[in-house]
Amino acid sequence: REAGRTAADGGGGREARGHGAGTNAQGSADGRAARGAQAAERGDSGSECESSAELDSDSSEDEGKDSYKKGGYHPVEVGDCFGPDGRYTVLAKLGWGHFSTVWLAWDRSESSCVALKVQKSAKQYTEAAKDEIALLQRVQLEAETALTEPGGLLCAAMQSRGGGKKAGSLAAPGISLADLSEPEIAGLAASVSRTVRLAESFEHRGPHGTHVCFVFETLGPNLLALIKATKYRGLAIAAVAEVARGVLTCLAHVHDRCEIIHTDLKPENILVAPSLSLSSALDSAGLDAYEATREETALVRAMGGR
Repeated sequence: REAGRTAADGGGGREARGHGAGTNAQGSADGRAARGAQAAERGDSGSECESSAELDSDSSEDEGKDSYKKGGYHPVEVGDCFGPDGRYTVLAKLGWGHFSTVWLAWDRSESSCVALKVQKSAKQYTEAAKDEIALLQRVQLEAETALTEPGGLLCAAMQSRGGGKKAGSLAAPGISLADLSEPEIAGLAASVSRTVRLAESFEHRGPHGTHVCFVFETLGPNLLALIKATKYRGLAIAAVAEVARGVLTCLAHVHDRCEIIHTDLKPENILVAPSLSLSSALDSAGLDAYEATREETALVRAMGGR
């Protein structure tokens, strides 16, 4: 399993996020950690220090109905569309936290699954969301900048994998950063720095107010979920070493390069990233679910539903 990305949220619960989003384990051990103050919730997975969300620390299966009111959660249903031109279609629920709910969604533009986090609409949650976005963007920008610096993240990653030492070149022969798209560069930076990647953010208006929404890469379950899966016997020592390596890599980037202190490092905020094969399988299943959702929505509307 990729172990190693970390999430932090501004004082509230963290949530699950996809490929994760913190709801299933998958991937190869690689750790990513990302920022500290007010990192929001998502169904995150693995060992990435990401600033995104955590699964609620309670054992409750859902967030209840009391917070579905003005200033609270937005009522999300499978088939709902979010983002510019309805780009993201909700497929399933990944998790929830004190600040938000997190959903697996289909990105029509990229033909892939993403984790969609929908923040509560009250002023304090909106302000926390804006702080989180600023932190995530800072972490991502610094990771991308560090890719091509001599002795930087890319060089270190290539050397550890037996690649060349020339900055700006990837481990695969004949490929350079110039050959990659912006999303590919962002993904590479997140992977090497072990930080979670924020694809975009936007606002969504609903019956309970205006909600800030985050779109993240999908990840796997958080580390606590894996520990629970072993009935608290713990992970194999090799897996623990990979998680530690990933988390420390991330924290070094976030602290030394970005001057951000995480402040809330714990198993719930460390996510597992899936392998490429698992990620591809998720996208394939996501496409099937998207097509089925479209057909069901069309049928409901034809019968006079919403």
